[in-house]
This record gives sequence, structure tokens and C-alpha cells, in this order.
Amino acid sequence: MMTIFDFNGIEAVYATDEASGHTSFVIVPEGMAGQVSEKTMLCGNRTEYGKRPPESMFQVAFAGDSPSRDFSAGVSYRNSETAGRLRVKDRFVRETETEKEIVTTLFDAVGGVEAKHFLRQRKGFSAIECWNEVTNVGENTKILEYLPSFSLSYITPFATENDPDKIVMHRFRNYWSGEARRESLPVSHFAMEDSWSYFGYRLERFGQTGTMPARGFIPFVALEDTRSGVVWAATMDAPASWQIEAGHRTCGLHMSGGLADYNFGHWRKALAPGESFSTRSAFITSVKGSLLDACRALAEYGWLRVNPPEREDGLPIIYNEYLCSNGSPTMEEIKRQMPFCREAGVKYFVVDDGWFTDPEKKNHRLGDWQTDRTRFPDGLKGFADYARQNGMEAGVWYEFENVTEGADISRREDLMHTRDGKLIRHEDRMFLDFRKEETTAYLTERVIGEIKASGLGYLKIDYNENIGLGVDGAESLGEGLRGHTEKVVEFYRKIREECPGLVMEVCSSGGMRHEPLFISLGSMVSFSDLHFVPEAAVVACDLHYIMLPRQMQVWAYISPDYSEERAVYAMVQGMLGRLCLSGDLAGCPENIWKIVKNGTEFYERIKSVIKDGKTISIDTEGITSLCNLHSAFSLTRVSGDGQLALFYAFRVRGKEEYIEGRLPACYRPIAQYGRGRVSVNANTVTVFPVETDTFATVVLLEKTTGTEERK
Repeated sequence: MMTIFDFNGIEAVYATDEASGHTSFVIVPEGMAGQVSEKTMLCGNRTEYGKRPPESMFQVAFAGDSPSRDFSAGVSYRNSETAGRLRVKDRFVRETETEKEIVTTLFDAVGGVEAKHFLRQRKGFSAIECWNEVTNVGENTKILEYLPSFSLSYITPFATENDPDKIVMHRFRNYWSGEARRESLPVSHFAMEDSWSYFGYRLERFGQTGTMPARGFIPFVALEDTRSGVVWAATMDAPASWQIEAGHRTCGLHMSGGLADYNFGHWRKALAPGESFSTRSAFITSVKGSLLDACRALAEYGWLRVNPPEREDGLPIIYNEYLCSNGSPTMEEIKRQMPFCREAGVKYFVVDDGWFTDPEKKNHRLGDWQTDRTRFPDGLKGFADYARQNGMEAGVWYEFENVTEGADISRREDLMHTRDGKLIRHEDRMFLDFRKEETTAYLTERVIGEIKASGLGYLKIDYNENIGLGVDGAESLGEGLRGHTEKVVEFYRKIREECPGLVMEVCSSGGMRHEPLFISLGSMVSFSDLHFVPEAAVVACDLHYIMLPRQMQVWAYISPDYSEERAVYAMVQGMLGRLCLSGDLAGCPENIWKIVKNGTEFYERIKSVIKDGKTISIDTEGITSLCNLHSAFSLTRVSGDGQLALFYAFRVRGKEEYIEGRLPACYRPIAQYGRGRVSVNANTVTVFPVETDTFATVVLLEKTTGTEERK
């Protein structure tokens, strides 16, 4: 029996096997539930060797559970004894003008477990927020070892038998200065198909352990059925250790994800009688369209939680002085750069690493957060006042989760994390334990107190080291880490609450916190630490899959030694998101300065498309190496109403004679930043690069009704 509920753009399908009582769950695009195969959802296609009950919509495992006997022990907790006993008890539907929510309650009478499966959607968006909760209703303490935030089964539900070459798994590898590199492979590559007996679990599990959640992979997965043209995609709040599982078991593909379990992240949690545990949220969608369509649905839904200050509406330009001072800022240098920033239209002037006291002047010592009065004689307040006099807001860099040896606070080892009783040290770095009230009280004084006293309007929060597997102080190392990270997130929110109007930038070695929760905590997110090399533009293009460009800060480093074409390239790169200038603007010759000024003026003209438009094409697929670029690549974006379009074209040491993009309708070019001839024929735009090692241009186009060629 199948039960179907309508959401905006999505239908939720619950299939209950009347013989066993098991209920499975999947979502499909709006209008496609009628094409779902009930036989597939109830796992009817099987042999005498492969009889397995349908997968439960709710996955969970406790210590002592028997695993499913399909060679999954040690690999996955899916389909554990508890999950197999859960039966739907009731379902509650709540609907208002703005929201729809479905809560399904399941019960395991033998194990004494009540489970709740939540779906919630803000109307007008084509993604669903989901999370899970378990309650120990038994008489004894139970040890929870696995509870994902989401689980979808029987993909694709439109066919009774999958062709593993026709279903593609998408994920994004993510490394320092190599973020969001898309990996798209047919599931046959992972042997995700039935064996002769339908027995044996085929699984690809990936994720990360520690406090850099986007290290290795971004917490995202998608399965695309190329025959039906449907994509299922999911991401999730994952501020610390997390895992995703995509696999094949008895007639169908599944994907699930959430907090890293005991196998993967050494996480287990004791639940006393009557105690509950809820997962963080996941976000799921199913679209009739492309991977980019699915990613956009998730990113747009994520933006609902950001709530930036009102002055962010105009996407102000940022200047970060780091690539000018290289970590040795002074008020004197700030005053030298400020007039040029003012003329370029900069609204946020950010001082990066090095503004604080370091008595020995050898290393930038983190933790004490006292302004260096030799560099800033009037303190940060003097800097903030001077910025406001020049029409700008002042910002500073902090990295307050780590401390370094030599800082006064580093002597307080009682405030630092340990593992197995040993102080966690990464060379000269240690980690503050945010579960201790004294830690957050100290940072409230040194961080929030300084922001308020100085009148700062911008805060860049960095994080450049990973705690690792876990920390002491809880039932397991993983639970210790989870508890710590909860308090870190609380402190981020405390800053926002106590400093209303503050613009916050989230950064972690560039992009190591590209996950939904940390993205939601800041007005902006750093795109990468790729600042002054041409491959930065590739990463900026690829990150359009993961986040909205209105929130993605992209640096445009300008060197006085740049050629004109290299300066144009840097500016076009910055226009892929929130433009952040850096470098010695005051030292630029007149021709380079003119390129910068023209670039910021052009950026003002295209902001509406960056802010409210949608990216319809990212053409970086042929790039296999970032540091050995010999390629052209491009990106196309259209405004929310479809009347304007942007075509970004790049070529780095390539031989391509032209760079081509497809538009959704007929357009004509109305403005261009950069060189290169532009031709538009019907809905195809073509750029012919000039001869240079690093070429870039961005073309602004306007929708027309004609089809004639325009040059």
C-alpha cells in the first residue's frame, strides 16, 4: 500500500508492505508519484536466495542490535534489528499558509523504542527539511550508535530493475585550495547492482571526522536516473564528523546521511529511560531536471536561514588587506590604502591576521586577542572611527577556537581539549573546550567585548586546524566532539545576538566549512584560500553548485606588477560572487587602477543578477587538474525574471579559439567587462579570446524577441 503526500514541487511516497508491516520512503518530483512502481517499493523483484523485507524508512541502531545478515557488519548499521522492528504507529500532518509538516511516529515494542520522522517545507521552495528523533521508552539505558538525519530508499522507484550504467552518483571532493571538484560516476563504477542471488551489500560510504566538515568531501550526495531525467539530492547540517552512505541492497539503491556513527566517527550516546535524541536537519529534493537544478533547490532553501543584516542587500564590496600586508597590518598602511578603496566603492575594510599583540614578533599567537598598540596606536576603535569617516565599516579577523603556545591563555590547560587523557596538540596549536563556561565567558569578553567597544561592523571568523576523531568528556570521543561543536555553534549565534547588524564572514582555511549549518551562520562564506592563482576562477565557478553567489565571497587580488589582462582576469573572477578586493591598490600604476575602477563600476551594474538570479550552466567538466590549467571554461547565469544574462568566459594557457555558452532564449549583448569579441546567434553566445595566457571577460546580455545574429 502506498500513501502519497504533496509538497511544493515534491511528492513524498510511503510504501507499507502489508505482510511484514515495514514502511519504506522516497520522494519524487511533483506529478510523478503515479509512475512509482509499487513492486519496486515493496521489494517484490527477488529470488528465493534474496528475500529481504523492504527497507525501513527509519534507520537506527543501538549497541547489541543484530546487523542485517548481508555482510554489512562493520560496514553499515543500516537495517539493524531495531530498524527492522519499527512499525508506523501514526502520522500527523500540519499545514499553514507558509509551511507543511508531516510527523510519522514509529514504534518498536520489543526494544522499547519510539521513533519520529519529520518532514517540513517552507512553501514556495522545492526542497524539504527532514530530521529524526528516538526516545528510549524501555526500562533500561540504551546505547545509541547510529541515527542518520535522512534516508531515501528504492531509487529509482520508476523501474523494477535498475540499469547501473544509467544511474549516476554525484558528489563533490573538497580540499584546501581545491574546493567543490565534482565527481560524477555511474553506480556501476561502485558495483551497486544485484548479485545473482540479490544478496550482498554494495556500499560507498564517505564523510569526514573532526571539525573541518568539508575536508575531503562536501556533505552532499545525489543520484541521477538518466532514463527518467530525475535527480535525488541531499545535504545536511554537519558542523563536525559526518557520513553519507549510498548503496545497493536487494533490488534498490538508497542514500542516507548524518552524524558519523560508531564505526566511522566513534560516536555513541547513552539514552536513559525516557530520554530522547534528535538529529540535526538534512535537506532533500527530487527534481525533473539536472544536477544543477537540484543543487539550486537546496541552496535556495538554505538561504532561508541566513538572515543577513539589512545593509547586505546591496552586496557591498569588501577590501581585505591580507595580501597587501601579509599578516603585518598597520594603521599607517591602512591610511595609505583607504582613499583608493573609497574610490573603488568599497564598503567593508577588513584587517586580517596580525592586528593583535605578539610580544616576540615571531609567530601570530592566537588566544589573547589584545590589540598591538605599536601597529594600532588608537586601538581597533581608532581604526573603526577612521573607516567610518571614509564611508566604510571596519572589520577584523579572529580565529578564536584555537590557541597557540606562548599566549597567556595557552597556560590554562584545564580549558583545552584532551583525548584519552592527553592534551591535543598540533605542533604549537591547542583547542579550547567550548563546553566549559569559563571558555565562552573569556571569549565573550575578548571577542564580543572588543567588537562592541570598538564599533566594528564586520567580523571574519577563521579556523585553521582540525581537532580530529574526538575529545574526552562524554560517553564516546565522537559524542564529546558533538557536544563541543554544539557549543561552538551557540557562540557564533551569541555573537549575532549581542552584535545586531554585524556582518559575519565564515572562513576555515578558505573552504573547510562549506556545509549548510556554518553557511547559515554568516552573511558571507569564504570561497577558498585560492587568492592569487588563476585556478581560483575554476573553484569559484564550481562552488555555484553548493551555495548562492550572493553569499560566496571571492577574492580579486590585484598586484601592481600585473599585466592588464591578468588584472581583468582577477576582477572577473571576483565578480563570480561577492567581490573582495585585496593587494596593494595604492601602489598600482594608472592603467591597472583604471581596470580595477572600471571593474567595480561594472560589478555594480550586474549585482542584481548575482543576487537574485540563477546559474544555468557551469562548464568546468573538462578540467582535471587545477594547477596545470590549459583550458577554457565558462559559467552562465540569468536574472530572476529572465530579462538579463551574464556569460563569464575564461581561458588559461589554452588554445581554444572561441568559448561558447547556451542561453535559455534570445539575448543581445549590452555591456562587457574585459576584451575579446562577442557574437550572439539566437540562443548561443560566443566569445573570441585575445591572445594571452590568462584571459577573462564577463558579458551582460538583455533578452530580445529576435533571432538575428548580433555582434
